[in-house]
Amino acid sequence: MMHSGRLLVAEDMEENRLLLSRQLAKLKLDVTLTSDGIECLKVAREKPFDLILLDLMMPGMTGHEVLKELKADPALKHIPVLMISAMDEIDLVVKCIEAGAEDYLTKPLEPVLLGTCVNACLEKKFLRDQQIALLEEAERQKEIAESERMKLAGELAEAARYVRSMLPLPIAKGEIRTQWQFFPSVHLGGDSFGYRWLDQDHFAFYVLDVCGHGIKAALLSISVSNAIGSGNLLNVDFRKPSEVMTALNNAFAMEKHALQFFSMWYGVYSKIERTVTYISAGHPAALMLNSHGSEVHRLTTSGPCVGVMPTAKFTAATHEIKPETTLYLLTDGVYEIENQAGVMMCLDDFTQIVPRFRETGIEDSEFVLRTIQEHWNSKEFEDDFCLLQLTFD
Repeated sequence: MMHSGRLLVAEDMEENRLLLSRQLAKLKLDVTLTSDGIECLKVAREKPFDLILLDLMMPGMTGHEVLKELKADPALKHIPVLMISAMDEIDLVVKCIEAGAEDYLTKPLEPVLLGTCVNACLEKKFLRDQQIALLEEAERQKEIAESERMKLAGELAEAARYVRSMLPLPIAKGEIRTQWQFFPSVHLGGDSFGYRWLDQDHFAFYVLDVCGHGIKAALLSISVSNAIGSGNLLNVDFRKPSEVMTALNNAFAMEKHALQFFSMWYGVYSKIERTVTYISAGHPAALMLNSHGSEVHRLTTSGPCVGVMPTAKFTAATHEIKPETTLYLLTDGVYEIENQAGVMMCLDDFTQIVPRFRETGIEDSEFVLRTIQEHWNSKEFEDDFCLLQLTFD
């Protein structure tokens, strides 16, 4: 099949121009004729062409000189050039091939060979143009993707700032002191926490982790925190974790929230009884470290995540809180961290580290963060790092 195309011919001999014109016309090609190298360059810069047929020996500028000008011009260098020469000009033809010419034909021109060479050059030009178009499109898509990535990164960063602004301030003094470390991952997860006095005797606190990442997970996390913090769950006694979990399970059923669900640890401290009543709905255990010895107690209950099962039952447990007890509430992003060897820490590993905080005499959430980073040689987190520390007098 003969490829179509726009051809520019530079030939100083009129009879040769006419012969080329007739031969190329039979191939149904769009042909423009010029009589010397200077005119050839001028026309080439004015109109687009797919192939240039260039006579080697012309007055004013030789074909070799025209070829060098073409290849030096960024706008023209991609146009294939087919040299036309006499039999005794092979040495010059070699220089032209070295300078970038596609091929050459010798005079007198044989019509079949001319058509074959022209078609081969046009096919190469067609394939080259396709490749350039694909590369340009790939670059354009890359720029679009990068722009979208930067836009998403900006939105995630803004959402992370908003989530952080919703968190309660640390409590530095009093019978219950709180500290926390919260670092949203680059993907922004659905971690959150909160605490407040329900009355003079009861202090509620929780940590939650929405499945997945991104703004959708963060929005659900904020909605749940707002429902708890504002007390907007109807007919619920927030002093009773089982009622809170059941109400949240009904209000945030995954079928109504894009199949999203969340794990949650919710506890209520009774100042008079010095106990904490709690439920860990699919959530990692809270870790309790008291002032006597280095034993760590895990506070956990059985049961599903919130929003998964409409008829789920949540049963609370109760544990004594002795003076100078420290309680750590956390999400899995605190300990699911890989070291340089590719080994991922688990909750057992983190639990073994906890007594060191008491041994050093430095019990604060920032020290916990530094210890984890140094122990596992990790400065960045793939998931949200959410750690809440409560100390009871």
